Amino acid sequence: MTTHAVEDQYFRTLAVTLDTAGGFAEVSGELVPTGTVRRRPGSAAQAPYPIGTGDSTLLTAQVQDEPLALTPGPARFRRGTWYVDALLGTTAYRLAARSTETSTLTRDGEDIATFEAHGNEWISAAWQRPVDPQDATVGYLLALAFGTGAQTAPRAFVMALLDSIPGQ
Repeated sequence: MTTHAVEDQYFRTLAVTLDTAGGFAEVSGELVPTGTVRRRPGSAAQAPYPIGTGDSTLLTAQVQDEPLALTPGPARFRRGTWYVDALLGTTAYRLAARSTETSTLTRDGEDIATFEAHGNEWISAAWQRPVDPQDATVGYLLALAFGTGAQTAPRAFVMALLDSIPGQ
């Protein structure tokens, strides 16, 4: 398990913690509520998600003490299938891949930020407007637990073919 500091333009320093093997992700900070995602104990970590699964039945999440319902997309060859939906109270979020490196966070259907993550060692958010602390927690937590960006369909197809060749 490792924890790194992330600097945010509105919320100053945040702590991001990721344990892929143990199935745990956490975002906290002085100006934001704490958020966590946990994979069911005993379930095996599987790529490609940093949290170790895209199976929502194996995940529990919360922001402060409020449940955060997660529904990851199928993550197939098309970039548009790489997303995760989250519902916190009546607020709907989606973190969806927009390039090979970035994902866009929407709140109730409106773009509010672009995220880029490399594990938990480096995460950045470019906010398109001032947001609530809850939005920051959810955005960083989704980027941390599920990653950002997605390969193009042709590249993903070639990589899948290469992965299927024995001895490669």
